[in-house]
Amino acid sequence: MKNIRVPSGLRDFAGGEELARQSVVNQLQTLFAKYGYRRISTPAIEYYSTYQLGYQDAEDEVFYKFFDGDGRILTLRSDMTIPIARYASALSASEAPYRFTYGEDVYKVNASFAGRRNEVTDCGIERIGGEDGDIEVLWLAAKAMEMIGGDNYVLEIGSAPLFQKAAEAAGLQTEQKKVLADLTDRKSMVDLNAFLEGNVKDHQLRTFFANLPLLNGGADVLHDIAKLTDLKMIAEECEVLMALYEGLEKLGVSDCITFDPGKIPHLNYYTGIIFEGYRQGAGHCVLSGGRYDELLGRFGNPMGAIGFGVKIDYLPLQKEKEKTGTILYPKGMEAEALKLAEKEEGSFALRCVEVTEIEVIR
Repeated sequence: MKNIRVPSGLRDFAGGEELARQSVVNQLQTLFAKYGYRRISTPAIEYYSTYQLGYQDAEDEVFYKFFDGDGRILTLRSDMTIPIARYASALSASEAPYRFTYGEDVYKVNASFAGRRNEVTDCGIERIGGEDGDIEVLWLAAKAMEMIGGDNYVLEIGSAPLFQKAAEAAGLQTEQKKVLADLTDRKSMVDLNAFLEGNVKDHQLRTFFANLPLLNGGADVLHDIAKLTDLKMIAEECEVLMALYEGLEKLGVSDCITFDPGKIPHLNYYTGIIFEGYRQGAGHCVLSGGRYDELLGRFGNPMGAIGFGVKIDYLPLQKEKEKTGTILYPKGMEAEALKLAEKEEGSFALRCVEVTEIEVIR
């Protein structure tokens, strides 16, 4: 028999493993529906130009690309935010906010040694319209983490404006911002300090950027980061984050909340908070999201938005036991066996064997 395999980064799911995955998706979507999020499904194939418009700095090599009959470039969707933003661009802003929940496969070409899959089931929400909603979405992110991680989870919150506003105050150009963001994200302290010495003249801002990768923890971190510079815009952003923390504290989920001022968004459409969820037993984050107030404007219908997705395939799930009985039937009595299966409670697989009468095995 030929050894026919699936492409690198992809895999099959069947039986109890697939039941466990779908069970989590159903539980999450039930949770989201309770708060007014309605289901949406988008095509698995989009025009590549849609992602180019949405990302603006799309990394060409991470997309699966091919052509339609007219020679236009198509791509498998690499996330759900861009397709939902495309869909929402035709909606009336006056009727906002719109709440969507999804559970779909997304595709991205990852390096074979990166430990990430190229096809992942993504289940999450997008809240489109209005400048509010941060508390609501963070609350649902925390509830989702409780559902998939019990008490052993952390929801780590960062802020795109903390980095962006300080970088603008330092007079950094686009390429310099990219280098600084990469060094900060990787916590490459030696290279980071060398970059700051050569590119940031203001002593306070050098101190600010040098400490971004080092500060991580509870709400006290926000006070620490605000003290690093006398920039009013930084203090104001820290106050915004503190207000979010206080709101989550009232909701009873603050114990699992931490702040990471050095969390740098990997996508340039994030304009506000960014956050990731971690749980025991998973190798990397299983939930990620943030606020992206400028994305809908790129599609011609400016509206604020925020959302997150849970990467189902990165969860350490236990296989669910398949509860399927068996109905044995003699040759020539398949119709009778099917009628019996219809009447019986539960699910049954039929088998034609050498028996004299139909038997039900639960």
